[in-house]
Amino acid sequence: MYITFRVRHYWSKVSNLSFFTLEKDGGLTDNNSVNQNLNQNYNAFNVDMVYSWRFAPGSEMNIVWKNAIGTFGKEVVNNYFKNIDNTLSSPQNNSISFKILYYLDYLQLRRKKP
Repeated sequence: MYITFRVRHYWSKVSNLSFFTLEKDGGLTDNNSVNQNLNQNYNAFNVDMVYSWRFAPGSEMNIVWKNAIGTFGKEVVNNYFKNIDNTLSSPQNNSISFKILYYLDYLQLRRKKP
């Protein structure tokens, strides 16, 4: 028997400072016409816990719990701890799965029949 436990956090952010227009000659000119907030703050936080039990040769039982949080916003938080706190207080998806694999030896089953 064994248990594995994994925690992952991915954080990606984009803070736009200014916008430019690409000219036909390859040059850039300031573009002040963009007046909307196009910043991005994305977080993915996952927890996976797997309990495995090998109860016979080739046979195994798994119980798996998964927790997933995904957030996307236009306000960039530059402090890691505030960002992770906002992420952990967001809605979560939880799932539990159960799997049993049992090895049947066909040749041994065949021998028992008269």
